[in-house]
Amino acid sequence: MKIINYLELIYKNKIIFAVIAFAVAIFLTSLYYVFKDRIKYLETSSKVSQEYIVSDNLNKNLFHDLLKDAEDLLNYQLEIEDSLDINRYISYNSISEKLMLDLQLLLEEHDGNYFQMDLEPDEELNFIKLNIDFFYEMENTDSINKKNEILKLFFNNIQSKHKEIVQKRLNRYIDKVNYFINNKSKGSNIYKNYIDYLLDSGIENFIEDLEKFTLNENLNTLIIKNIYDDTSSFQKPSTYFIFVLSLIIGVIIAFSFINFRAEKKIIKI
Repeated sequence: MKIINYLELIYKNKIIFAVIAFAVAIFLTSLYYVFKDRIKYLETSSKVSQEYIVSDNLNKNLFHDLLKDAEDLLNYQLEIEDSLDINRYISYNSISEKLMLDLQLLLEEHDGNYFQMDLEPDEELNFIKLNIDFFYEMENTDSINKKNEILKLFFNNIQSKHKEIVQKRLNRYIDKVNYFINNKSKGSNIYKNYIDYLLDSGIENFIEDLEKFTLNENLNTLIIKNIYDDTSSFQKPSTYFIFVLSLIIGVIIAFSFINFRAEKKIIKI
């Protein structure tokens, strides 16, 4: 059919065409008007996109390797054939990934409609990349600072949990070390060699009390570093814009309907 034929078809069915087109437009616009306040993305007009790198500070600073080297010395002196294995007690990747999932749940529970987060673990480079988006009202730019404060609060909470978990697992490991040493003749000499080796290797940069093996108070076991921060703005769609868009959809539906009727009549003839 030529364009003129389509126009003639619309003209012949102009009442049905107009009724369907405007009915669809009014229906869709009404839906938008009723539900727009329940869609939180439409209550905002700007988005902040951030990327963070999460890395295990102790692993990065060779703390783990230092303890592993001292462990090899103990295994040799105690003649226990690798019975000590710190990797059984502290797995930084599994701890970090679990805590990042906890962080995701915290953000969703706080406001899952405003906060969006996904994580990308990189086992080869030993870090996790966090992608976090949040929305804010353009009329209230203070909400950006408030949401960043919320993020900082949650980050601090996760970092504290990480240090607490590492400390508990480190304590279990040291208890095992002490058990083997105390059940060995000349254990005091072996213990002294163990501590001297740790001190010579720089353990005091991480541990403040070698008797209790307490991590330094100011030591951050988990580093969360912002590497990207961008703010994008967009206009909230007006009811008039939605009506025009709905009318276009209505025109398409109306035209499809009258064209279908016309083809159906031709087939009957």
